[in-house]
Amino acid sequence: PAPVQVQYKVRAERDTYVPLQALFQNDSLSRATEKLLDLWLGQDTPVLGGLFITLHGKAFSNQHTVDELWMSVSWFHALTKVLLEEAPSATACPYWGQNKTEARVVVTKLQGDRARLEHSERVRMTVPQCDVCLTTFATDVAREGSLLLRFLAQLTGAVRQRQKGSAIAKPSKPTGTAALVPSSPEALSRVLACVPQNAEKAVSALRDALQVYDAKQFAASQ
Repeated sequence: PAPVQVQYKVRAERDTYVPLQALFQNDSLSRATEKLLDLWLGQDTPVLGGLFITLHGKAFSNQHTVDELWMSVSWFHALTKVLLEEAPSATACPYWGQNKTEARVVVTKLQGDRARLEHSERVRMTVPQCDVCLTTFATDVAREGSLLLRFLAQLTGAVRQRQKGSAIAKPSKPTGTAALVPSSPEALSRVLACVPQNAEKAVSALRDALQVYDAKQFAASQ
C-alpha cells in the first residue's frame, strides 16, 4: 500500500482550505476560530470541510470531494464497520455528487492489514482508487477526528458567546471587527447548524474499533 497523508481541512477565504493542524500550530486555536467564524458569518453557504487524502502527491480526496461538515462523519462510521468486520466493505458519503445525491466512497477490506478506497464516480483531479494500510489509515483518520472535535468545541463556544452578547447588547456604534462582521442571530444560528451533532460518538467508536482490531492483529501474529 502507498504511504498516505490524511488532513482534515476547513474552507477559508477565496475557496482555500486550511488544515486543522495548522490552526493548532500557527495561532492560538481561539483566535484562529474567531477569524474563521468572522468569515463564515459573512457568507450564505454552509461551512465546508472534510478529509483531504493524498498518496505520492496525488489526491484521492481534495476540494472536490469534501462538503458540509456533517458529511465527513461518514468516514468514521465506514472505517469502524470495516475494522470490526461487520461487513467486507462499507460506504462513506462525504460530499454531494452528481444530481445532488450523496457521492459514495467504498472502503473494502483486503487480505492482511490492507484496505482499498474507491470513488463511486469520477472526480476531477483525483485518482479513482488507492490501497492503504488499514491500521495506519484508520489511525490517521482518528487523529484528524480528534482535532475536529476540539475545533468544533471551540467553534460552538465562540458562537454561543456571540449569541449571548447579541442578546444583551445595547444599540451602539460598532467598532473594530464587529463593524465588518454581521453577527446577527440568524447568521450565528446558521453556522451553529453546520456543526455535526454525532461527531464525538463517531470518533469515539472509531478509536474503540481500532483497539479491537489491533488486539486481533496481535493475537493472529502470535
